[in-house]
Amino acid sequence: MDPQILVRTTDKNSLSEADLLAGRRLVDALAKRGIEVAVAMWLLLTEDKVWRLYLASRYVETEGSLTLYRIIEDTLREESIPISTWDVAVTNTKHEMVHGWRRRQRGRADGAVRIAEGSILGKDFDDGYVYELSTGENAPA
Repeated sequence: MDPQILVRTTDKNSLSEADLLAGRRLVDALAKRGIEVAVAMWLLLTEDKVWRLYLASRYVETEGSLTLYRIIEDTLREESIPISTWDVAVTNTKHEMVHGWRRRQRGRADGAVRIAEGSILGKDFDDGYVYELSTGENAPA
């Protein structure tokens, strides 16, 4: 693994516009590699007080999360996207909360929408931003 990617170089206690743009760049770069992301969101985790980028993809179901993490690491390095792999978490698309976010995203333009505190995927969060996606995975199942 590339040490530059593994060392957290930014303060993930705060989230900037640059972080939001970097998250969007990662989702777009993964799509160019044929990996569709159904849901992408930055969450400020209540317990850890750090921001983490959560990505839900069918790729996890077919190829496994470790394979996706390797692709994410390569993508971050090759595209010079300033996100640490430590700040990314992946999941499959089978969780009911993922389906809820997919329904909310349908038909919307690209961007990031701020969300209030809550709980998703077993994690409590104080703040968050959900990317509005228009990928094929957002189509009705």
